[in-house]
This record gives sequence, C-alpha cells and structure tokens, in this order.
Amino acid sequence: EYRIKTTVGICMDINPYKFEAPWEAYEFAKEIEKNKSSLVLFASAWTNVHPNDDVETKAIVPDRTETWNYWFNRLLPLFLEEREGEEVALKPRKRAFVFANRVGVEREIHFVGSSVVFEIERGGKLIVKGGLDNEKEGVLVAHVECEGVKV
Repeated sequence: EYRIKTTVGICMDINPYKFEAPWEAYEFAKEIEKNKSSLVLFASAWTNVHPNDDVETKAIVPDRTETWNYWFNRLLPLFLEEREGEEVALKPRKRAFVFANRVGVEREIHFVGSSVVFEIERGGKLIVKGGLDNEKEGVLVAHVECEGVKV
C-alpha cells in the first residue's frame, strides 16, 4: 500500500500571512517543502480586487497567466535548485499541484477562475498539465504523477 504526502491550502494560505509577513517568507511553499509533499491541493475564491475598489477596477478581469504567475511566484522556493548538502534523495522527484479557483461575479466582484493543474520537477522545471480560463465554469481533467510512500 502506498500513501501520497499531501499539503492542502485554501485561498489566503498562498499569500504572505495577513499581508504582514515578508514576501520572501513563502510560508505555504516552505510548508510543502517541510512535509515533503508530492501532491498539493489548493482551493480558493481568488479575486484581483478589494470590495472597496471602484466599479471600473472591479470590472477588470486579469488574464489567467497573470493569476498563474502570481501563484507560481509564491511557490518560488520549490523551483530552486537544491543546495549542496541537502538530503535530495528524500525530496519528491516531481510535485503535482491542483489549484481550483472560483469563477464568476458576485456583488460586482469578479472571481478570476484560472484553475490550473501543474507539476514542478526537481530542479525547477514547470509543466502545466491543463488550465481553465478566467470567465466561465468548467471541469479540468489532467493526469499527474505523484510519488507514494510505501506503508
């Protein structure tokens, strides 16, 4: 029997804590690394605006790559090469990520959708396995590889 080490996050977990922690703290990425997770599940109701923004600002829906780039940047430590002396053999060769995000409009707030499934290989190679756009609901099916731990 195999078990897959998994980290689960929701909405604000990927941001600096309370927007007060330094950008470089990368708490979510460091938790993934600490747990040696090979699967990351992230669900959110991501938006690019604040409820107090003006109507014109609220109407702007970012391109999905803008949203993806933000998420990828928040995972930066997972893209970096291993440093000499680290126990590389204990790290997953590849990590799979499933980021599911709400899409649509509620109270003039656009939820940016842009759900994505991707992998990061050891050494930092990013492989997007599939993604949805930022304006309509959909179902995304993608094949990912996850390393299990024999129990």
